Amino acid sequence: MFRSPKSISVLALLTPMALVACGGSDAPPEVTATTTTTVQNKKAQPAHDSKIRQLDDTRLAALFSGRKINGLAPDGRRWTASFDAAGSANISWKGPDGSGRDTGSWKIENNSNCVTWQTLMDGEENCMTVYEVAEGQYNLFNDNGSMNSLITNAGL
Repeated sequence: MFRSPKSISVLALLTPMALVACGGSDAPPEVTATTTTTVQNKKAQPAHDSKIRQLDDTRLAALFSGRKINGLAPDGRRWTASFDAAGSANISWKGPDGSGRDTGSWKIENNSNCVTWQTLMDGEENCMTVYEVAEGQYNLFNDNGSMNSLITNAGL
């Protein structure tokens, strides 16, 4: 759950789906272990695949509320976050640049999981869209369209 700059390069190795910028070509790019998609001020979307679907408010609540989630960010940080039913959240992470912890709040709004950490993302709210890409695997996209994380331990 880490904010990336407005113009980013996302390595498709972390996700089993292609990323396609809205308004671009209808044909998704071919994905290989080295494919990189650049997203510039456009919301990233998964390639057209009937198995890939965006979670709605009900499924988001089932995935996050009262749960502990493990994730992997594109920069290599592994994180664990807990989301209690009352709207409190905490996160811990470990990665190439060290480790840390933070606390904050979360809510489900407009088919997004909105999180506000005290220090991460400069304390700004980040509303992430979540796509189920395989059973028990979900991709989170920041509100600026960049890839946030891959969740690997969850299932509905």
